[in-house]
Amino acid sequence: MQPLKNILINNDNSIDYTDVPDEIFLEMLSTAFNGNTDRLNCLFNEKEKIEFVRHYTALIDRLSYVKLQELQWNYYHHIGITQHIWTRRISKQLAEKNSICYTY
Repeated sequence: MQPLKNILINNDNSIDYTDVPDEIFLEMLSTAFNGNTDRLNCLFNEKEKIEFVRHYTALIDRLSYVKLQELQWNYYHHIGITQHIWTRRISKQLAEKNSICYTY
C-alpha cells in the first residue's frame, strides 16, 4: 500500500483525489463509514461510481476550505473592529498589493 505522504497536494493545500489510488481513497472514505470497508466496496464496485465520488469529494473539500477561510476572516474582522484596529477601509492600492482586491 502507498503511503499517504506521496499523494499530490495542490497549491491551495487540497488533495488531488484523482491521483489517489483506489485502495487509499476507499480507506480515506472508510473513516466516514466508521471503518466499514465492506459497505464501501459494495457501493463503489464500478469505476464510474468511484470517479463520481472522487469529484464530489473534491467539491466538498473545497467548499469546507472556503467556509473555513470565511470563518477565519470573519473572526479577524470581528477582532479588528472590536479592538479598533481597523477603523476605516483600506486603499485600493493596498488591497491589490496584498491580494485582497476582490473584496473591494
